[in-house]
Amino acid sequence: MYLRLGLALRATGVVAFAVTFLWGMGVCVEIIADQAGSAAAVLSVILAPLTFLLVPWFAGFALDNWLPFLIVYCSGTVALAFLAAGKAMMRGPEA
Repeated sequence: MYLRLGLALRATGVVAFAVTFLWGMGVCVEIIADQAGSAAAVLSVILAPLTFLLVPWFAGFALDNWLPFLIVYCSGTVALAFLAAGKAMMRGPEA
């Protein structure tokens, strides 16, 4: 029983990470395209880790739009919690 629940939680975490990545990347690229143009948006896709690091903070402080920060950082934390809970459940009950 613990194995199935652990697998389900880990699968939920993986799906949450994928959705977070796609949604966050779309929002960040849209912000860059609005602020710096389409060439910068293409470059931001190539430099995705830097985009995820800087754009949510820029949008929050400069544009007063904290949604990218919530998507990238908070949703990733929730997905990580699902993965950690799944890993703990797959070990089974402690004797």
